[in-house]
Amino acid sequence: MKNKSFIKIAILSIILFTFVFSINIYAVEMSANKKEDIIYLKKDTIQIVPNNKARIEYIKLVGLTSQEINEYTKQDEGDNGKRILYDFDGYSDFFSGIYPDEETLKERTVRRLAQKGVGEINWCLGTTCMLNYNSKYAGKAFDYDHKYDNQLRDGDKLAIQQLSNILKSGKSPIEIIAEEGKKLGVKVNASLRMNAFYPPEKYGFLNGTVYNKYVSYLQPHQELMNYKYPQFRTYVKNILKEVASFENVSGVTLDFCRYPTVMSKEVKQEDKIKIMNQFMKEVRNEIPTNKTITVRIPYKDTLSYGFDIETWVRNGYIDRLVPSNITIEDFFDITPYVNMVKGTKVKLYIGIVADVKGHDLTKEEEELIKKGLYVHKKEYLDINQYLSRAYDVYKKGADGLFLFNTTSKILIDPTAPKEGEYLGDKVKIEKWYKEQYNTENIGKQKVFISKNTIESFLN
Repeated sequence: MKNKSFIKIAILSIILFTFVFSINIYAVEMSANKKEDIIYLKKDTIQIVPNNKARIEYIKLVGLTSQEINEYTKQDEGDNGKRILYDFDGYSDFFSGIYPDEETLKERTVRRLAQKGVGEINWCLGTTCMLNYNSKYAGKAFDYDHKYDNQLRDGDKLAIQQLSNILKSGKSPIEIIAEEGKKLGVKVNASLRMNAFYPPEKYGFLNGTVYNKYVSYLQPHQELMNYKYPQFRTYVKNILKEVASFENVSGVTLDFCRYPTVMSKEVKQEDKIKIMNQFMKEVRNEIPTNKTITVRIPYKDTLSYGFDIETWVRNGYIDRLVPSNITIEDFFDITPYVNMVKGTKVKLYIGIVADVKGHDLTKEEEELIKKGLYVHKKEYLDINQYLSRAYDVYKKGADGLFLFNTTSKILIDPTAPKEGEYLGDKVKIEKWYKEQYNTENIGKQKVFISKNTIESFLN
């Protein structure tokens, strides 16, 4: 190693929140590997001279401004900082064997999230016609046409088994979760995927048995239902009214991101808009006023699907708007939606889709895994990306976050990072941002000088 090494640093300040001072270190004494090394600071440069003694020459305390003091000592939002709506898809965790019984279901949903400051849960009811509760309109939970038995993956079989165990309690998952949420102060919404249907030759079982009743209302050459038919729209409204009637359920979510093509191409756009506006008006009129209506919509090209969300907001058809990605997250600009809800009673929650790369496991891939011939990989957002997005959307005027496909590593697992608890609290997010980033330039990372960091430079 050369006798002199120079290390450029962006910041040489350590903020002491207790004493509200900025400390500038002008010399450091340390010992590494029985060698005495000296470090001099010249403006923004550290000069290291190995094999020399060193001591702390002096420490300069610089008082923070009144604004900085207010920022660092500001109280967190408390109960007002529970602006997270956490979505469970109602199937994947059963598929993975996570909910073997009622107690585990409550523990790994409501109880864990209540401890992390989550104020609301969105429980998906399954696909549009294969639901995870016994329905007057869709039939028995997870009931499907058994001619598709050969399509089931091991995870599908496990999901059906675990759901059956829970239903033996006399209550469905949505009822169990809503009851537990009532006890712990966590609201629970029932979420319906508005057009979640799959190719019969591959995933026909996921369409449920009632699918056959509506096959005459399919879009041409598609497995998707066509909302131009009032008969199918009536089915959807009946499901929404049914789950809204459940005790302790706070509201319903209409998830148009699964999937947004609710009408076929031959239907003119103006007709799509007219049909969907009338549909939303009827939903509002038929759902009790004490139950909230949330819609999740794709942030791109909403009108092309027939989703005239400006009318829905203006006329009060909805209580909460959730613009979102359909698949891969890209952190879109939320400004148009902030302006759209301004001056109305509609809350704006921004959807964050966890997925960055990958796809759901297929039956063929599952067989290859058993033979040791395939490794299934998916990539998700990390905690810092969640926190950065939260800071950005809160600054621009969002009321909250809708977390979709979130991995348990972010909030539910015992090893989940502490920072996950900040996501619903605007004050905590602001403090996190100022601690993590140089307020003058987001690109300048703070450098924390310690014995270990100096040793890493010397070795």
